[in-house]
Amino acid sequence: MNDVDGDGNCGYHSVNEQLGIFETAVSRGMTPCRYVRKRMTEQLVKKRSFYEQLVGQGEGFDNMYAQVLGPEQEMKFLPSEYWIRMPLCGRLVADTFNCVVHNFSHTVEVTFTPKWQKCEGSLKKRRVVLAFVNDNHFVILKLKKNCPLPPVCGMVKNKDLDPNI
Repeated sequence: MNDVDGDGNCGYHSVNEQLGIFETAVSRGMTPCRYVRKRMTEQLVKKRSFYEQLVGQGEGFDNMYAQVLGPEQEMKFLPSEYWIRMPLCGRLVADTFNCVVHNFSHTVEVTFTPKWQKCEGSLKKRRVVLAFVNDNHFVILKLKKNCPLPPVCGMVKNKDLDPNI
């Protein structure tokens, strides 16, 4: 297990650390969390009709967009309305960064793969592994080789997208 800052951005810190996008963020003049959020909101807009099916049109989509975007001003600690929301954001992280996302919590364990790309080759090795602990914090988990993985989310019915095959 690897702990990250508990500033309300812990889910976004975890994504950043596992995908190694710190330098890209800095080169674009953003903090890593702001960069992750920006990329995720761009994906929401790009695939709006798909995400509206998940969260609803109008207010449902607008709320998700605002939550992922985060506050306009940087804050030392973010209130919970800006935390990464799992399992829904697991789908969004997988789609945005073309990676596999494994989410663990006391209520749900699930795997997400990108909806629009086959999960094969190097993509299978590009993983984000998160655990939600104490009902208020995300940490990074290190998986052991050949460990059992959570089932692939039911939003994906294509066997070509299964990271376990």
